[in-house]
Amino acid sequence: METEKRILTSADVLDALKIIATQPKVSLEIFEERVKICLTCTRLKQTPKGQMYCGVCKCSIGKSRKQVFNLAAYKEKIPKHGCLHPSRGLANPKTGQIFGWRR
Repeated sequence: METEKRILTSADVLDALKIIATQPKVSLEIFEERVKICLTCTRLKQTPKGQMYCGVCKCSIGKSRKQVFNLAAYKEKIPKHGCLHPSRGLANPKTGQIFGWRR
């Protein structure tokens, strides 16, 4: 997993606040499935303090569903928010693992 400093713009913060205010949370089962997928993703990055985040959309990914800025905890609203992995739904030719969230 790559470590780098994450730079958020004011637009990123505004989008996150809209998601928190308007999007319902997913079930615990779906949340855990998503986090498991994210932890195996090659696009996952980590800040120097250890916070994991999506390298595509820069949203946080965490193991706690109560974490406010946690992409995996909220229902998707594609194309604005959700799993934006560029190869989502396609299989990795080497491992056969499907890229991105399934639901």
